[in-house]
Amino acid sequence: MFSVHGIRYQTEIQKPVYCLYCNYTIPLVCVNRILGMPVDLQNRLFKYFTDTLNAIITQAKKSGRFDMGILGE
Repeated sequence: MFSVHGIRYQTEIQKPVYCLYCNYTIPLVCVNRILGMPVDLQNRLFKYFTDTLNAIITQAKKSGRFDMGILGE
């Protein structure tokens, strides 16, 4: 078994399986690296993230797979 950037690859079983590896230092390192970027680059990265998230939500709503979670009715 080995892990790369938050994903663990299990090889002990017959069929390879990917699962999340809970290493809480990785998000902190990521946030610290983002905070070390120039503000303009941070803004562009955040805009890319929000635009991508909005596109995913729009597509999920169109296909009927969107779930409001605890905010929904």
